[in-house]
Amino acid sequence: LDSLLSALYRQGGAAASYAGAVNVSLLASSYGGTSSDTGTLGTEGVPTPDASVDTGSNAWVPLAFAHYAAAAQAPCYAMVARDILRAIRVEGACNDDLGGFMGQLPPQELFYRSTEHNVEMLALARLLEDAQAEQQAAKFIHQMYAQNQAYGHSYSEGTAGATSCDRAQPTDSAMVGDVIFWSLLADAETDQDRVGTILKFATLAANGYDAQGQPTQKGLWAQDVDSLWRDGLAKPTLSGVQFSSKGHGIQWAATAGAAMAMARSISRQDASGKDKDVAGKVEQARDSLKTLLAMYGGVPASVLGGNYEAWRSGKADVSFPGGSDTGLGWPCLRYLNVVDSAWTGLLLLYQASESDSVNEDANPFARPRNPVPTLEEYSCLPSSGR
Repeated sequence: LDSLLSALYRQGGAAASYAGAVNVSLLASSYGGTSSDTGTLGTEGVPTPDASVDTGSNAWVPLAFAHYAAAAQAPCYAMVARDILRAIRVEGACNDDLGGFMGQLPPQELFYRSTEHNVEMLALARLLEDAQAEQQAAKFIHQMYAQNQAYGHSYSEGTAGATSCDRAQPTDSAMVGDVIFWSLLADAETDQDRVGTILKFATLAANGYDAQGQPTQKGLWAQDVDSLWRDGLAKPTLSGVQFSSKGHGIQWAATAGAAMAMARSISRQDASGKDKDVAGKVEQARDSLKTLLAMYGGVPASVLGGNYEAWRSGKADVSFPGGSDTGLGWPCLRYLNVVDSAWTGLLLLYQASESDSVNEDANPFARPRNPVPTLEEYSCLPSSGR
């Protein structure tokens, strides 16, 4: 966390000089160059390989700061989280009847509204007890339910981006696993009947191909065989979810988040009303992730072989399709991955086996067990920060 502070608090940043958040600069997607100085977004200085300021990525940063602040009772880190939330609100809030926040902020803003980003913003605002920002995000999420006519029992991916705070619905958008399962982890959906409907729809089988070899659009549940596994004769068959309804192949970070959300839903049901199909899928997903950890000492993004050029060929029904296709314009290739391994760790902290109780303190979208400090204290900031 400390390594991010010099980028967040610097003179002349792209998102500087907010009231109560002096010189806080929202983070670029990635940084580069040889200098330790992070430079300034959108101006001369150390080059940034991707200077885009993504709302979702910037919401995850204060989520981390807030959880740490609560665990360590370190109020300065909570102030950092509040500064970032305030900066996103200033740059990205949409004040129409849909509400929510735009997906990419200056200096290279894009005007779409992402349901996933707004789930992250809702969770962040709730952690920091910012009722106005929480309501802003919740209003958008609730209105995205059944907006995509192809998936009437799920959430739309979001809106188009032709104009600022665009409200149009793209005609070709997908059902995205993270939108569904993270919304359940964040309690973005309070209608329990709707929660059950969403889960049943999302966990329908996804396999099937059209005449062109492209995956058909059903649910998200899938099975993959790790045909490249060399230790032993058996090739493991693994279960999990695709990244989206337009994708192909299991994506393991999405699977870990899905298992957490399904386990959370099951934990809130009484024994007589427990959904046995969903409970069974939690076990299958968790067992598959444990299998991958035992096999590789980490979790890959996909177990499907093939390189980027194989993915670009567009054929899903081949032995090595180029990893798991997200369906949104990029693949997840067969490499050990930090994100997939981290989400697997969160799942196992949340509930390591069916007999364990769920541990909400391992849910990044939930309020932590200890309160987030509210004292104004800035000892963690670099000298330019205040």
